[in-house]
Amino acid sequence: MAATTVSRTASSASELLFALILGVVCLFTALVIVSGAWLILGLIFGMIGGIVIILSGLKRLAAIWVLGIPTLFVYINNATTGIPGFTADRLVFAVICALLLTGVILRRIPGTPLDFGEKCIAALLTVASVSLMLRWGSGNSPDILKDGSLLVTGYFLPLGAYAIARRQRWRNSDVGYLMWGLLLVGCFLGFVGVAQLLFDITIFNETHTENVFEEGALQRALGTFASPWEYGMVTAQLAIVGLFCFVRSRAVAGRLAAIVLLSITLVGLGLSETRAPWLSFPIGFALFAYWNRAIRPLFLTTILLGVVGIMLAIPILAASGILTERILDPGPLYNRLALWATAANMVLHNPLLGVGFGRTSFAEHAPDYLTNFGEVDASWAIGVGVPHNEFLHIGTLLGVPAVLLFAALLWYCTKTLVSGLREKNHESYEQDVRACALAILGIYVFNSLFVDVGPATYVGIQTFFLVGIALAFSRVERAR
Repeated sequence: MAATTVSRTASSASELLFALILGVVCLFTALVIVSGAWLILGLIFGMIGGIVIILSGLKRLAAIWVLGIPTLFVYINNATTGIPGFTADRLVFAVICALLLTGVILRRIPGTPLDFGEKCIAALLTVASVSLMLRWGSGNSPDILKDGSLLVTGYFLPLGAYAIARRQRWRNSDVGYLMWGLLLVGCFLGFVGVAQLLFDITIFNETHTENVFEEGALQRALGTFASPWEYGMVTAQLAIVGLFCFVRSRAVAGRLAAIVLLSITLVGLGLSETRAPWLSFPIGFALFAYWNRAIRPLFLTTILLGVVGIMLAIPILAASGILTERILDPGPLYNRLALWATAANMVLHNPLLGVGFGRTSFAEHAPDYLTNFGEVDASWAIGVGVPHNEFLHIGTLLGVPAVLLFAALLWYCTKTLVSGLREKNHESYEQDVRACALAILGIYVFNSLFVDVGPATYVGIQTFFLVGIALAFSRVERAR
């Protein structure tokens, strides 16, 4: 009886304390609103929201990080442009790493041994960091902050996403919610592309990064990114996520919703007007269909409709100028051939260490290594700051050993996913996650041959986070 009385007293006290705290918060909020200090109010609720998210768990925080980068974080970054080096995605990434490290040290999170992929990542990031420090020490870095930003956002965040995802224990429901969240992101990006290109609405644009692209690139849809290339690659991958949601939905309403959201995402891909992402989606779709029989009828139907649609669209494309100005324009191909020859020549003369890691390193050294590619004159490579190939980009900056580390990481991820898909004792949900991850990785690798995917931060984050989730299933199963 006495224990019950004490329990009720404690409960009443806690309720009274909560009411007092809530009253103080409401009073303070009312005063802030009356005073018109909206920035302070936003900071307060942002801090409260951040604390709630952190307390909700590391896995949810990591999912919010991935979902927030092309949506909410873009506008936070736009509003905080004046703060040097600050972006919301970097801050959340730092918080996740700190929580993960703290949990391992305090033994609240079980330690996970490094796999071969993470060893490649650690070695590659070490090589890049040392190269950047040597460049700084020699005084050859014209902008230390921007060089450091490229290293963090272009390589630490995307490759770190793999390690973060692989260290979580993902349930089927966790992955399902994340996939539908990503598909909604794809739908949002599709609407943004329509608003930009067809209605000239720019309120959704990313403005916190420096524009380094030619005017022609800016006449295409950008989504919430800095370039049409990244926008196209992201929407191509999110379309694969839409296929996953379609396959895993058992209800007709769920499948219809997946098809509608997928279609809007594909509109965004089309409006990017970028050929490599266009071609990469059918490749990813084919990979997914190869490992998933349920989606093969949709794959064949899509091919037939695509062929018919292209034939019907040719007159429209020709009349609009897209056919001649974008699809059949040989200029970008000549540009890449000359850049690849120049980059290969640069690697040949600097095979071990490259020319040094930096945002402008390739542009600074390319004039000394200009090379023709057969009948394609080297002048096509003049004035371009990147080689439009991630393997050559890494090779020119860091040398052949770094390229081998990057290739080994991609090989390990591909090999492990395929090995899991070939095993017949896994449940179908996990196999579908692996097939989806493999298709998304295929899109990433294909685009790496034509685009420098490192500076396109979110493409790498999305790719390696989903690959890490797929590989985490294998780790959990072995633990069982």
